[in-house]
Amino acid sequence: PSSSTMKTLLAVVVFLTLGLQLAEGLDESFSQIIRVGKARVSCTFSLSYTSTSVDLSQSSARCSPKNKRIKSTTQTLTAPSGYVFQVTMSINKPNTKIVKAEITEAPEKETTEAPEKETTTSKEETTEAPETTASGEESSTESQEGKKVTTSEESLPGDWVMVQARGQHDNPGDYFEKSLAEYKAGFEANGESWLGLEKIAELTASGTWELEVVVEDWSGETKRATYGDFSVGTGPRYQLTAAEYDFSSTLWDALRYHNGAPFSTIDQDQD
Repeated sequence: PSSSTMKTLLAVVVFLTLGLQLAEGLDESFSQIIRVGKARVSCTFSLSYTSTSVDLSQSSARCSPKNKRIKSTTQTLTAPSGYVFQVTMSINKPNTKIVKAEITEAPEKETTEAPEKETTTSKEETTEAPETTASGEESSTESQEGKKVTTSEESLPGDWVMVQARGQHDNPGDYFEKSLAEYKAGFEANGESWLGLEKIAELTASGTWELEVVVEDWSGETKRATYGDFSVGTGPRYQLTAAEYDFSSTLWDALRYHNGAPFSTIDQDQD
């Protein structure tokens, strides 16, 4: 990089189908911590929806730990695509059930072309960092805290480390529902991968790291969210820092609710 302070950049590529103005519908899976009083559960949601409504017959949720039971709660969910939902659900009674769900907010930028498929897709990716980065005309934008963040038309300058790659491959839909031990060590299969908490914590323990999330839809359009301050703390909590969101980003700030949170898995709720 041309700046006087060397920056090492971290790339997270998450390929999801956006389908912002949907005619045929979108299937999207994501996780969120649910809080009801002193009770906290980690839930994975699989929602099927169009731009105006949620198909309850095709939507589901799973929450852990199983010994936490909540008769009824209404929660606000923010999906990686930028859609915001208000969901009424029962948790582990005996199973988790979505009783009602409606869309309360949609991403600002919308397209009129619906995706050809309802499943997610990705380009073939590698977990190895490229030796060089794409070049392009650079520009400086001001982040939320007023810090200058340099971007380019193609990509941010610097060396890339692939932390996570997700997409439509031959893996099962719950491929990323793994134990804390697996997330600590890292895993990879059929083009989907997770670098590992121990490795990420080691990498981000020193230096300045930026996080870039890249999402690509069926038409090949990409959206990006950039964070000027990224790190993962040491175990056992592996606390996330994802701050200094660049407001020139084209992707919704889906990590704002998770900044400062410890890492939770299906077998280890640390929040």
